[in-house]
Amino acid sequence: MSRIGESRSEILAVLLKELAAMKLKLPAQVPTDMPFYPDMEMDSLTRVEFIARVEQAFRLQVPDDEWQALTCLEKVTDYIERHR
Repeated sequence: MSRIGESRSEILAVLLKELAAMKLKLPAQVPTDMPFYPDMEMDSLTRVEFIARVEQAFRLQVPDDEWQALTCLEKVTDYIERHR
């Protein structure tokens, strides 16, 4: 659950936890600018699942026309910071 004072590192920790729960093959240290596809092999359906997890974890709604621009952890983190 998101808190107003949540830091960028705390947001990233939640995002990494959600990725790990999805059983994706990730390197030990995931660079925040690593593209979901092809580097993480996250296809569009997997990305939809991830965005749904993000919406639930941070209690926000990502419009369909915006989620496609969220292509890496850095962009998702920026989005969360702007919209919470």
